[in-house]
Amino acid sequence: MHKRLTGIALVILVVAFLLTYFIAHYHRFLESPLSKTQTIHIVFAPGASVHHLIADLQQLGDMPHPRYFLFLAYVKGATSKLKTGEYQFDPGTTPGQLLDQMLAGKAIFHRFTIVEGWTFQQLISALNNLAVVKHQLKNVSSEQILANLGLPAQNPEGLFYPATYYFSAGANDSDLLKWSYQLLEKKLETAWKDRAPDLPYKTPYQALIAASLVEKETAIAKERPMIAGVIMRRLQAGIPLQIDASIIYGLGVHYTGKITIEDLRKDTPYNTYTRKGLPSTPIGSPSLASIIAVLHPDHSQNLYFVAKGDGTHQFSAHLAEHNLAVQLYQLDQRYPYVKKKRSCQSLWYVSKSMRAFFCKLNEL
Repeated sequence: MHKRLTGIALVILVVAFLLTYFIAHYHRFLESPLSKTQTIHIVFAPGASVHHLIADLQQLGDMPHPRYFLFLAYVKGATSKLKTGEYQFDPGTTPGQLLDQMLAGKAIFHRFTIVEGWTFQQLISALNNLAVVKHQLKNVSSEQILANLGLPAQNPEGLFYPATYYFSAGANDSDLLKWSYQLLEKKLETAWKDRAPDLPYKTPYQALIAASLVEKETAIAKERPMIAGVIMRRLQAGIPLQIDASIIYGLGVHYTGKITIEDLRKDTPYNTYTRKGLPSTPIGSPSLASIIAVLHPDHSQNLYFVAKGDGTHQFSAHLAEHNLAVQLYQLDQRYPYVKKKRSCQSLWYVSKSMRAFFCKLNEL
């Protein structure tokens, strides 16, 4: 009996010793950083497990007691709840802090910006140069890209919302385009529901085309509804839009940097001088501001506008006023009426406001 009690006591002592040893070493493991000097970089891919994580950590440096790490993962309930993504852990990060960060999904996020006004070719070129995504759409035609994305459209131009998109490692270029397309659909649908009455657009897509024209014509916020108003009134009156940005888009690689008379006469689906109505597709990715401007244009009588050369435009309701503005800002380069000392009061055939404008110039 005495020997039996001695044996039991010995077992208890051994178990207590081992338990104390485990607790001491496990506590030391919990308090010890995975690396004291180096930053740890991990990509935890979809389908990976805690065992894959342990193997990656062992390859990157000293990973003492992987069984302790596995035990800790079970204690934290992290064996099936770690978020995928790309992670960076600073020197001094403990095993528990690492698991907490991955449980919270505090991964590294990269970003990709689609710039307002970009054409689809500009978008794809930038996307192809993005090194941190998996490329599925390189060297693929526009038609194949739409098919791969499962989109019903025939032309991808203007279908992707200009914004900054954040993503983690492992994202595909097709994922980014899908997110962008879905965001555009949502924004356009919301704006369309709140549109002004009596617009000449029968579908949201037609409004998107018009918004792309506005986007290309001005970067001045207050001018967007003014240009949208000119487009609306010309469509309603059956007047060709005569949008230079559309001409340039239609010329493509043949555009030399300056629109010529031959360019204006060359008929393309985007020549808004030879054809009435909207172009067949957008000519770029419009901003939400341009979409809203098209659906809420100004209420003036302006039918014309001409670039002043400083990023702004001169708007006119009548052709005579517009012709004078063209001569002032484009043909004579700078204040021709000042140079010629022409009497501004002799301009009887323009509006009072335009006469006052030219008289003011003569005072300079």
